Amino acid sequence: MTDTSQPQSCHVHAVIRQSGKILMLYSGKYGYYKFPHGQTETGETPEQALCRIVSAQTGLSVLPESIRPCCNVMYHPEDSGTQAHFYYGCKVSGTHSAAAPDGEGRFLLKEISRRQALTANKTEDHGILAEDARFQAMLNRENLVLHSLRIFTPLMLSIFAVIGSLLIPVIGGLSCLIFGFHSPTDGGYVYGMDAFEVGLILGIFPAGPALAVSITALLLSLRDKRRGSRKKNAYVLPLIALALLLLYAMAAAGFGNR
Repeated sequence: MTDTSQPQSCHVHAVIRQSGKILMLYSGKYGYYKFPHGQTETGETPEQALCRIVSAQTGLSVLPESIRPCCNVMYHPEDSGTQAHFYYGCKVSGTHSAAAPDGEGRFLLKEISRRQALTANKTEDHGILAEDARFQAMLNRENLVLHSLRIFTPLMLSIFAVIGSLLIPVIGGLSCLIFGFHSPTDGGYVYGMDAFEVGLILGIFPAGPALAVSITALLLSLRDKRRGSRKKNAYVLPLIALALLLLYAMAAAGFGNR
């Protein structure tokens, strides 16, 4: 989503999430949702512009300390210079207004789920705007950001994989504690805490590869989050880490009664 081209204009978008929903502007005339947004003014930082625009379009006040970059998109329209679109997650205070003025009429301010907004943007009839290249570029951009707001982000999946990898030895220990462990030296079975310790030690070996991949995925996800960008293949490494986690956890669960 990032680009190194020098933009000629800068636009900021507010991603406001409240109680599991997103605050978005809805065009009843053309049937689509978009984030509150606007262009920065001369000498204005993106954060300052975000506060001004959200206040003007929603009646809400952005809490400056809550502003966090989500992602950025470079747009290259054929008839003008490069546009930089910065999306910021933020928290707000106050009571929002019912509608915001716009050149197309009025936009209703709605709290809506990510899925509902995506469904409307993809399936509703957008009238004469459907053939407009700028509109389609805007809609694709909003949909891309909506997709990135999934509950299971690469970062969350990576954190889950790291925690799960650390628990693999515990799974091995519990398996041996419950079912016992067959001692290869005397042919008998070990039970109780001695069996738990054996399973714990054995579980360290399969936990290593899963933990290594999980930590790598976590570091890359943290880097992308800090840069405010996400690659198309951002889910690949976290999913590999989760697959290894599942595989080795199942192996550790079978340590008992061996």
